[in-house]
Amino acid sequence: MQILEYSDTPKFQNALRKFCAQATVSGDVSSVVAEVLADVRAQGDKAVLKYTEKFDGAKLSAKAMRVDPAEMKAAVKTLSAADRKAIRES
Repeated sequence: MQILEYSDTPKFQNALRKFCAQATVSGDVSSVVAEVLADVRAQGDKAVLKYTEKFDGAKLSAKAMRVDPAEMKAAVKTLSAADRKAIRES
């Protein structure tokens, strides 16, 4: 697997462009992704937990997925203004 470390250099930008140009998604992957998304839309957290166990091998509970509001506030404070703006606009 090729690993690219982000930098704001032309060398990185060229490597990223080449990497993205090579990227292809097989029909099988697309159909699995579509199935996962449909399942998550229909079943919400239940489906997320199922796929987390299936793909990541992590058996979590809904409670373990919850983020404490204080943790969220603390995390937001660590973001740059540009990152906060990008999140709000997404």
